[in-house]
Amino acid sequence: MDIDSIYSYKKDKTEDYYDILGCVRSSTKEQILAEYRARVKFVHPDKQGESEEILNKFKILAEAKSVLTDDKKRKDYDAWKSSGMALTYKDWCRLNGSVKTSMHWAEPNTDGKMIECQKECNKGQLKEKEDDSKEEKENCMDNPSELLSQKRQLFAMNRGDSSLNSMVLTDKISDKEMRRRFRNYEI
Repeated sequence: MDIDSIYSYKKDKTEDYYDILGCVRSSTKEQILAEYRARVKFVHPDKQGESEEILNKFKILAEAKSVLTDDKKRKDYDAWKSSGMALTYKDWCRLNGSVKTSMHWAEPNTDGKMIECQKECNKGQLKEKEDDSKEEKENCMDNPSELLSQKRQLFAMNRGDSSLNSMVLTDKISDKEMRRRFRNYEI
């Protein structure tokens, strides 16, 4: 392995074993095996013939299954995926422990986390609420209780109060807002 191979590295779809098997990082061995069995039926050389393309697909599926069902190999594979290094998985394995021990500086992978930036979310919601309130103000001038409810909601949003009291003040909270608050541990 040399520097040129690192600079010329391009991710290959055949290295993403989770995608090949149609599962995610949190999948159990049973789920991985079930996905493998479902896919291998279509590329098994005994059933589909022995063309080179079918053999390659079968080898890739078999390799993905063997890595993701072995605890040690899967741990190494997950470390390689989250490292973000410009190496193939096979090169990563060949380097054994030399690269893995120096990965303490690597940035952790945060894909799939539900918590979002509070400031951006509040700004977007506030603007959304203001736009909605302008339209609804014109429509509900003859219904003062609805207008009061909207003013309370805007007041709670401007205050940045996400406590239970602000939920009582607002009378109506959309499902989207409720889910956002729940995901961000505000309720």
